[in-house]
Amino acid sequence: MGRGFAVVADSIRKLAEQSSQSVKEIDNIIKETQNYSKANITSIESMQAISNDQNQYVAQTSKSFDDIINRVTEIVNRITLVADELEDMKKGKDDVIGYVQNVSASTEEVSASVEEVSATSEEQSAMVQQLSGMVETINNLTNELTETAKIFKA
Repeated sequence: MGRGFAVVADSIRKLAEQSSQSVKEIDNIIKETQNYSKANITSIESMQAISNDQNQYVAQTSKSFDDIINRVTEIVNRITLVADELEDMKKGKDDVIGYVQNVSASTEEVSASVEEVSATSEEQSAMVQQLSGMVETINNLTNELTETAKIFKA
């Protein structure tokens, strides 16, 4: 029995050594897993911080785009106002051109009327001169007749 016990004891000792070795390996594996887990947790925390920063950047970018859209809308409204004012100015210009053309036409009509009055005045002046000449001729004839009648009366 002594030998059998020694063989069993040796087997138990070998099993104990193997178990101890396995426990050390398992302990090392657990420590490595814990280290990997800690590294993963650190990476996850870093990714969360980066994700939070990215979310802030996206929010800032979105706000910037909203500001740009508002400013572009404001510029478009101002351009529309300027275009409306330019259209009003064009209409005013067209009205002024129409008034100037009317005044020009009226001026031409007045000028034509003045020319007609001037021509009529010249005609009347010529007639007055003719009448004056006729009156003078009649006056001369009247004087001659009076002189001739005096000869017969005397």
